[in-house]
Amino acid sequence: MQPIETLSQKKRAALRALVSGFSLEGAASAVGVSRVSLWRWMQEPAFREELRSLEDEALQELQRRLLSLSSGAALVLERALQDSKPTIRLRAAALILERLAAYRQAAELERRLAALEAAVSRNEEP
Repeated sequence: MQPIETLSQKKRAALRALVSGFSLEGAASAVGVSRVSLWRWMQEPAFREELRSLEDEALQELQRRLLSLSSGAALVLERALQDSKPTIRLRAAALILERLAAYRQAAELERRLAALEAAVSRNEEP
């Protein structure tokens, strides 16, 4: 993979724009290239790999920020369960149960994937 330092300044700027949420057209306009040029860059393996890497970093940062907010959010839900209005209590309870079901599903998929990866790994080794 071509390191980001070897990418042109415009390509690095386009990567930053894309990761910042610009559309393809918006990113192209922001760095002064055509949409077609940016689309061509996105077909280059080094550009795609760097974009993927930057997106992963951005998602990890978002995950850290959301995690830091989760305790406060849980307290809000806990308080909502004690609200005097039944509709508020019901919505809080439903939200908690929905998220719990989604968490359980994700944990089960992760467990199954790990089991499949382990099985494949055992079959590939001599």
